[in-house]
Amino acid sequence: LTIVTDSKYVYYGVTRDLPKWEDAGWIGVANKAEIRDLVARLRKRSATTLLKWVKGHSGDKGNEGADKLAALTTAQGYSGGGAQLSTADMAFMPTGARLAACTQKLVYRGILRSSAKQNNRKTTERNLEMCREALEADYGISLNDETLWRNTRRPEIGKRTADFYWRIMHGAYKIGGYWEHVPGYEGRATCAVCGVEENIAHILMDCEAPGTQQLWRLARGLLEKTGFELPRLTLGLIMAAPSLQRRAKPKTKTDSAARLARIVVTETAHLLWKLRCERVIGKEDGSTRRHSESDVVKRWIKRLNERMSIDRGLVASGRKEKRRGITKEKVLDTWRAVLTDDSEMEEDWIGRKGVLVG
Repeated sequence: LTIVTDSKYVYYGVTRDLPKWEDAGWIGVANKAEIRDLVARLRKRSATTLLKWVKGHSGDKGNEGADKLAALTTAQGYSGGGAQLSTADMAFMPTGARLAACTQKLVYRGILRSSAKQNNRKTTERNLEMCREALEADYGISLNDETLWRNTRRPEIGKRTADFYWRIMHGAYKIGGYWEHVPGYEGRATCAVCGVEENIAHILMDCEAPGTQQLWRLARGLLEKTGFELPRLTLGLIMAAPSLQRRAKPKTKTDSAARLARIVVTETAHLLWKLRCERVIGKEDGSTRRHSESDVVKRWIKRLNERMSIDRGLVASGRKEKRRGITKEKVLDTWRAVLTDDSEMEEDWIGRKGVLVG
């Protein structure tokens, strides 16, 4: 049997890294369930098995055919028909980690992962399910929980924005019903503008405060310039924003439209949360100042321009941001379609002053 793959991760994992992974108890290994299943089946065989690596999208007939079948199944959904694999026999798979190979760091990571699986909140599970459903329904994407969490730490997601997303996914903010059980603070449970009980969906989508609906219209219009569509605005889609990808589009080296969508949606959501917090603080301090719609729009544009400036600075500084996937090509492709004077812009505008998002 000869198994052909275009994944160097699988190829080297099975042929070179397997002993190290098993000694470490598979802690921190990506896609470990699938790889363990493969290894168990290979060890069960009594005949010789060969693994061969081929370059992807290089014209190999078998590889191209497998890609087409995988894309077709992803687009149409798996109906459960056809041959079914039996459960792999794990008799030849060691469990746990080898004590001599353990380090304090490795053991600590294992403890954290184990406790995280056991102590998931019901709110967290519900929000993760909402994210999966939104991505599947609107973009045909199926992601597991680990990938959803990892995507919140993408390089294009700012640290404060990533922390905000971590909190809303866990339901960690003290809003709405939380205050109904705190004597003397029951008034905090209701929205200062709408007079209804607050929740994260109301704050990010439904609030009648100036700018809320306008920002989402602007975000949608900005993304339409790149060909990226937001089919519908739901809480699940907003929470899944760090994982946005294009539907039924070939994945390119620099998926600029999807990258911009991840930036715009996450920054818009975070700004709406900050505006809400400012309203609450102003109400408690007796302040009469309120946000106008024009002020909110200006802050949104300023925020996106600051985000673009960070991208430009990382590339122009000469730092080795390529390790994080931030290249000049990616930055140029991400922002070019939404610049104010795109028609007169030279190809490389990284070092040019006065470049703004329009």
